Amino acid sequence: MKPLVMAMMLIPALSQAQGTAEQNRKTVGKIYAEAINGRHSERLNDFIAAEYTGVKGVKGPAGFRNAIEEIVAAFPDAQWKVEEMIAEGDKVFVRWTFTGTHRGQFQHIPATGKTVSNTGMAVYVLKNGMVTGTQVYTDRLSFMQQLGILPEDLTTLGRKT
Repeated sequence: MKPLVMAMMLIPALSQAQGTAEQNRKTVGKIYAEAINGRHSERLNDFIAAEYTGVKGVKGPAGFRNAIEEIVAAFPDAQWKVEEMIAEGDKVFVRWTFTGTHRGQFQHIPATGKTVSNTGMAVYVLKNGMVTGTQVYTDRLSFMQQLGILPEDLTTLGRKT
């Protein structure tokens, strides 16, 4: 009888963990749909915690917003298509395809007018329904090749013509 009682005690805890993961998934989904692709960056205040630190050390929603706004300024038609989203516990994994046309300067690269398509992934960490951290991975080599900054055939780098 004891194993049955213990199992019954675990059910609410498992249900709560699954509910939290689903809520976290919905939160991250709203970040992409509303704040990023929908261009309502003020919504980040509802999703990004004050303790979040952006890539340049800026805290809170502004730290997240700055990185997105830098990309959108250079690629005004930028869209992130969520290809896959997996949530477990306090983490949400997202795999996306980014597309955009390079119309403005991006990290010292003058506008090329070229349209790029790039894949990326991110792992979001949430606490109390708010994003507290991220790790982002993108295919930067392909991105630079599509912009024409690097050649398609890297073996040509350093060759004298």
